[in-house]
Amino acid sequence: MKKHLSAASAVCLTLAFALTLVSCATFKSNSYKTLAASKSTYEYLMTSAGDLYKQGKLEETDKDAVINLGRKFKDSHNAAVAALLRYEETGSDNANQEFYREFALATEFLTSIITFIETTVE
Repeated sequence: MKKHLSAASAVCLTLAFALTLVSCATFKSNSYKTLAASKSTYEYLMTSAGDLYKQGKLEETDKDAVINLGRKFKDSHNAAVAALLRYEETGSDNANQEFYREFALATEFLTSIITFIETTVE
């Protein structure tokens, strides 16, 4: 499992930097692809955590902590999607900045889930 979580760690780091490299012409497309990739990573992590819980490798309190971090990810991810939609509609710099801020938070929560699972299961 740890090998897979380390791969997920690499995905999160890649996601964190992906948006800083996009050009204006492909900003929308790359942003949506990056959001989709982060959602897939979240789904993978939650499934992995569930499997670990079923195997007895995570306690009930550990499972609850992962679920709480997952909720925080979803809130930030959804806020990033909403900000991106506002940016598309208005071209507002504030919406663009909010998108980056919320996506950065979402990425932090993914990283926190990975770190929590890796340190708990060791």
